[in-house]
Amino acid sequence: MKKWLIAIGGLIVLAVGVVIWMNQNYFYTPFSYPDGVVAEHTYSFKDFKKPVSIYVEKRDFSSSDTPYLYSKRMTDEEVVGELLGHLDRAKEVEDLIDPDAVYDESSIQYRVFVLGNLYEGRDRQLFVMHYGEDQDSFHIETNRYFELTPEFKNSLQEAYQTVEWNPWP
Repeated sequence: MKKWLIAIGGLIVLAVGVVIWMNQNYFYTPFSYPDGVVAEHTYSFKDFKKPVSIYVEKRDFSSSDTPYLYSKRMTDEEVVGELLGHLDRAKEVEDLIDPDAVYDESSIQYRVFVLGNLYEGRDRQLFVMHYGEDQDSFHIETNRYFELTPEFKNSLQEAYQTVEWNPWP
């Protein structure tokens, strides 16, 4: 009887250790992996090896013929988690979208890259999200369009406030 209790206790300790290890090394675990847009575009929780970051390019076409380019990188896990949550819950827009409206070169355009750590210090691009400042939709590289809710837009703008924009070299 004691051997069984020791074996069961050992298995429980091993399982807890594996869960702790996964939480330390991956943004998602098999138990917390989302089932929306994020799951449709990646392979598994292992693609989200920490650190997961968001890199944003901002193209400002509004002030001259030559766009001003800015970029920033966000690595705060809470900010990244909130933005990935919005992305995962986004509803696909079924209506036909005019591609010219998406790339209106008279406004500010954003490209948002979600990056996972492939190796030590090397990023793996998981998503690229495109949207314009005055738009109510965004698209991912597969040219599927999704609703850009006011809450998602506000979260993006708040995240942009946390890190300074760097001029493009």
